[in-house]
Amino acid sequence: MPIKRIWAATVWAKHSGSTHDWRFRGILTWVLPATDALFLAFGLIGWAVGVQTVVAITGHAWQGWWSLGVALAAGIALVGSVFPALWWLELAGKVPLVGLLTVYVAALAVRGVPTALLVIVLQLLPLWRVLDLSGAVLWLKSRGRL
Repeated sequence: MPIKRIWAATVWAKHSGSTHDWRFRGILTWVLPATDALFLAFGLIGWAVGVQTVVAITGHAWQGWWSLGVALAAGIALVGSVFPALWWLELAGKVPLVGLLTVYVAALAVRGVPTALLVIVLQLLPLWRVLDLSGAVLWLKSRGRL
């Protein structure tokens, strides 16, 4: 029984989300969780093996902490994106994630690596979600619902 209650609270439950989110349903149910899982894996793999671009700019110790930060922020954002009621947790994870990815883009750009553009594109989705959630919070506060 508790598994059914947990599943009912997820973004994949039959009646999750509201009807006004129909345009973004695919993004909210599949793309955002998959992106967060991708960044979580990136952070964990970076911690285990290292990210040479970041190592070249900052050194091994800072790169390890940076990778763990990416993994932690993405993990927090993943929980928030899977459970819509925890939207504040998604926001709390996505804000530092965007900042940490900006460091990575800067490290790639300093080294002249062309994949910096790819990372910028991957960063657009979390950045959009931060702006989307922030706008929703401001709208709810202005109506006295939060």
